[in-house]
This record gives sequence, structure tokens and C-alpha cells, in this order.
Amino acid sequence: MTLPPPSPLPSPISPSFLSKVAALFKVGNIKELPSIPDHLSDEGKDFILQCLQRNPSCRPSATQLLDHPFVKNIASSERLIPNPGLITNTVRSVVSV
Repeated sequence: MTLPPPSPLPSPISPSFLSKVAALFKVGNIKELPSIPDHLSDEGKDFILQCLQRNPSCRPSATQLLDHPFVKNIASSERLIPNPGLITNTVRSVVSV
């Protein structure tokens, strides 16, 4: 009887695994926020900054973020998007989780 081939899980010492652990460590420990793209609107920048609040008690809930002007303006301009269903369904699926 032959054994099945080993599973393709990464070894805990593989470079791929270590780089992922390093990335998680960096994200969890850096104090500065990532740069926000200049091409975003002021409302878009504020929305991202709200999402990136490090202190969970200062971070808005998903429900509160849905009331943010950036999201409300996107929702009101859906008629300008050729296929808004994908965006709308994605937002709804995130909120319902």
C-alpha cells in the first residue's frame, strides 16, 4: 500500500511562511498609517482613515461606516456605474457577516 503524497502546506521554516509572519508582525506593530492615495476625494480619505483606526473603541462599526458620506455618495451615484450590482452586493455581503 502506498501513502498519499504529502499535503502542499508550507513548512513553518519556508521563506514564504516567514515573509507572511513578518508582514503580520509589521502590520500589528507599526505606529504610522499607510499613505493614502492623493487622487482620492477628501471623503474617501476620511473613510479610509476611519477604517484604519488602531484603537478598536475609536474605530466605527460597519453599520456606522455605511452611513459615512463617502459610502452614501457612492450609493447615490450607482446610476453612473455600468454594473453597480457587483459593488452593491459586495457591500451587502460584508455587512451581513
